[in-house]
Amino acid sequence: MDAHLVAEISVGAVRHNLRLLRGCVGANVRICPAVKADCYGHGLELLWGAIAEESDAMAVASAGEAIGLRELGYTGEILMFFTAGSLPGGEISHRTLKELINSNVTLTIVSSADAEAVARAAGELGVAAPVHIKIDTGMGRSGVLHNVAADLAGRVRRERSLRLTGLYTHFATADESDKSRTLSQLDNFRSAVDACRGDEELTIHAANSAAAIDLPASHFDMIRPGIAIYGYQPSDQMQTVLPLRPCLRLGSILMQIKDLTAGASVGYGLTHTFDRASRVGL
Repeated sequence: MDAHLVAEISVGAVRHNLRLLRGCVGANVRICPAVKADCYGHGLELLWGAIAEESDAMAVASAGEAIGLRELGYTGEILMFFTAGSLPGGEISHRTLKELINSNVTLTIVSSADAEAVARAAGELGVAAPVHIKIDTGMGRSGVLHNVAADLAGRVRRERSLRLTGLYTHFATADESDKSRTLSQLDNFRSAVDACRGDEELTIHAANSAAAIDLPASHFDMIRPGIAIYGYQPSDQMQTVLPLRPCLRLGSILMQIKDLTAGASVGYGLTHTFDRASRVGL
């Protein structure tokens, strides 16, 4: 088949972007890149090695992504965002949980039902599965509500086959210039973390790309950058602009060249009007 459109992916750009993020957070904050959705469509198989060298862990959305990353050869920490309750029900779910636990994937807990399901699978394997609790601090999406997170932490600790290793949240508006709602979420998270703390050592994390760049107070023990890894500012409202390098370049061929006169318009909605005679390519 003729290749009319070719995507070129730069591993070097991804390395550069991760090093910029490292400069933002310092050596003592871990970096856990989001490699879900095939590295946001840029190609996990191509990029995972470079990402692994420049980071401390990786985050995926689904069970299939976690297992696939292990099959590629990654041996570091994997955090899976989807919870036990998001897996297909019944025996399929139970078998999948056991496979994830056997693969040393850190699972997300948002409810007592999640804790029970993971504990049962881990108990059958004779291990204590590492889990993180995700806390909803105001986004209204996945997570246990911040004001009852301590109850869930207690529930997890009562299960001998679970090992609580982290707490995290996700910001809804960190890429906006007005950080007031993000700061409110941050306050809720701090309160929940204080209420959830026990004797064990926990990894506390909250920052996505935007917060990692704009909000140092959200760095805690680890950041979870996504879009910035691949070379893009989270929005044009950011207070800090990093010299990120896009890792994707599209190349194609010209199908037609034509000359248009001054005053001619072009494209859907005729959104551009030429102020001089111009040569255009399609």
